[in-house]
Amino acid sequence: MNRNLFVYAIRTAGIAAVVGLALLLAGRLQARSEIATLEARFSRKVGPLDPSAYASPVVPDAENAAIWLRSAAAALELSDIDKQLIASFNPLTDGNVTPELLRDLERVFSRNAPALAMTQKASSMPRSGYLLSGEDAVRTRPDIPLLDLLWLARTINARAAFAVANGDRAVFRSSVAELACIGASLERESPLIAQLVGLAVERMMIGAILFGLQSTPGDPEALRGLEAVIPDVDLVAARRRALGNLGAGVHSGAVELHDMFDQGFTRIVLAVPSVGEYLKVVLGIDGTTETPLGLDPDLGARLEQSKNTEGRTAADTLVGSLVRYQSILSLRRLARLAIDLRLAAMEEGRYPDSLAAWPEAATPDPFTGGEFRYETFDDGSAVLAVPGAEELYNRINEIRTFVPFTWELPAP
Repeated sequence: MNRNLFVYAIRTAGIAAVVGLALLLAGRLQARSEIATLEARFSRKVGPLDPSAYASPVVPDAENAAIWLRSAAAALELSDIDKQLIASFNPLTDGNVTPELLRDLERVFSRNAPALAMTQKASSMPRSGYLLSGEDAVRTRPDIPLLDLLWLARTINARAAFAVANGDRAVFRSSVAELACIGASLERESPLIAQLVGLAVERMMIGAILFGLQSTPGDPEALRGLEAVIPDVDLVAARRRALGNLGAGVHSGAVELHDMFDQGFTRIVLAVPSVGEYLKVVLGIDGTTETPLGLDPDLGARLEQSKNTEGRTAADTLVGSLVRYQSILSLRRLARLAIDLRLAAMEEGRYPDSLAAWPEAATPDPFTGGEFRYETFDDGSAVLAVPGAEELYNRINEIRTFVPFTWELPAP
């Protein structure tokens, strides 16, 4: 009797183990099937989940701006005092630009002349790729010196304002082109963090253009051709590339992008526990990426509520970063049109009565979905603005914009 009970117990335990194992295997097969379905949808809507698809562009050395930018970033010499001076210098908001401040900045520029010369060399090259020739071709995530490149850009941004203050047209134009080169080189890369730094640098470049527009009365040669320098990197495609790159990366573990730099230029934290969760998140937000954020007030309110919370969801983090892409597209349009208006005023002696000569001005803004506001005044000045853009940016983004969306253009 006891022996029969023992055998029965053993058999029961064995059957339970087999059933449990079968259920476990079935669960794993179902999970794999679900992930396979998600991966197929992701590949169709966003991009492939093959890391090699997001490798840095391979560019011949003779055309590769990244070679010179890396060297310039490595050669830059900034003390803590220099960094504080450069980071705090914003001629758009600082009304008290003293001779002492300009002398301090000049010493910084002189000491870093070799690095700045390399950056100028880079700006003459049409292409870039941070995966340099000679590196292991299997590597898909090149070591990009983001922090050093950001400080290089800040130094050049300060030099652009310094040049305007000193009436140095050539250095101003060169500085704008160098900022455009750094920004575009990073926007072409696939990692999201590189693109975010590139957008921050392009924002600096647009701020430098605004300062030049407001501070170069009667000098059309300082501005002529600047609209061609503004990067034309397709940021919609770049963002999809970044999302695909992250999707390929989470196969090997969680992805976290921390606030690497001071001044909050790149604040974003994204933790994705599993590839399945990430794929669901991106597929869930994909429909929002083409619509101007200003046309979705419910999404704007959600992002405003969640932006300062420590537990911001991955979806809100990714959609929230979209404000940086769309706002740059908006500022590009604003800068190009403002340059054209300023040059027209210098040539005709007055600003045009309307924007009728610029049909592209009638298209919806890529950030707000609205129209430009353009006004001329009796004193000969004018205002060009993207209504609501600054308020929208500051509500959604963790860091307030340092480049306004309302540009006051002085009388010619």
